[in-house]
Parts: sequence; structure tokens; C-alpha cells
Amino acid sequence: MKRGQASVEYLLVVAFFMAALMGGFYFYFIFSERSVSDIQDSRVSTVGNELAKTIDTVYNSAGYSIRTVNLQMPDNIKDIYIENRTLVIYYQENGPHHVLFPIHSVATTNIKKDDLAGGRFVIKLQNNNVLVCSGTDCNCIANEILICDKQDNDCDGEIDEGC
Repeated sequence: MKRGQASVEYLLVVAFFMAALMGGFYFYFIFSERSVSDIQDSRVSTVGNELAKTIDTVYNSAGYSIRTVNLQMPDNIKDIYIENRTLVIYYQENGPHHVLFPIHSVATTNIKKDDLAGGRFVIKLQNNNVLVCSGTDCNCIANEILICDKQDNDCDGEIDEGC
């Protein structure tokens, strides 16, 4: 065997293994990227399903029901609002997406975008209407209770009405 032939065979073997490694890395990165995206989508769905379920539970309860839900919020959720009996979650994952969750109640939101990361939502029933608010300062209390503390305790958008 000549030296030139051995060198060429060596280069072909090395080239074959390099091509196989590159192909393996390509498929690894493609599948791992899709897995991360699937996990984010799943986390958004979990948040939406939990909120929609709690909204419907509060709506079907009697009187002035109040529930607090603490959820682990994905970083990519940008906004949550209710429109036409549908909970809408807007999130960013390889472009903007909206996920819709049907709810069976008339509901309104007072969710502050700055408070989304905390994942604390207060859901209350008031006059056959469900109100969803967020944040550490949103302690929804039924309208009959008057608290004069310069906060929106009943989460209706007005601070200390009637004081």
C-alpha cells in the first residue's frame, strides 16, 4: 500500500465520521428546540386551563365567592384578558401566539401586565359577574365590606369609593 493511498483512505474515514457527527448534532438541536417549545406551550396551557376552571368554579358558587390562585407563570406570557366568554392568553414563542380557553361565565379582568410574573390571581363573584385581578395589592373583598385604606379592595377599578 502506498502512502498516498493510506492518506486518502484515512481522510475518507475521518470525513465519514465527521459527517455522521454533524448529522447527529443537527437532529439533536432540532429536536431539543422543539422540546423546549412544546414545554412552553404546555405550561401556557396549564395556566389557562387552571384559570378557566377556577373562573367557572367561582361562577357556579353561591354568594360572594372568592378564590386566590397561585400559578407558576412562564416568562413568555405577555398578557391575559377575557373577551366574549373566552380567556385569552397572549404569549411570545417563536413569534406571537394567542391561546383561547372557553369559560361559561360573564367575566371581566383587571390584570396588570406588570403583575403577571407573580402568578397570583384573585377571582371573585360579584353580582353574577366574575372579576379576575392580579398582583399583591389586589385583595378582592365583597362590595358590602367598606375598607378605607386608599386601595382598590373590591377590584372594581375605583379606590375607596364611599369613604
